[in-house]
Amino acid sequence: MTQLIMYMIVAYGMTTILVYGSIFNGLRNKIKIAGSEVGHYLTRPIFKFISELISCMLCTGTWVGFFLSLLFLS
Repeated sequence: MTQLIMYMIVAYGMTTILVYGSIFNGLRNKIKIAGSEVGHYLTRPIFKFISELISCMLCTGTWVGFFLSLLFLS
């Protein structure tokens, strides 16, 4: 039970840092620019998808939970 609570706290913390943390502002802005009209036409869809992904708390939390489960359960 304690491990589950710890897992949930870690997943929520990581998700919050990735979506709202000031430490990732530069990276988020670069990804957003690469996914905009200015970006290269071959990589633009990928960066646009990642930009939308890291701006959504629910979407980012899903993938953080997936990768944390691989880390904790393997």
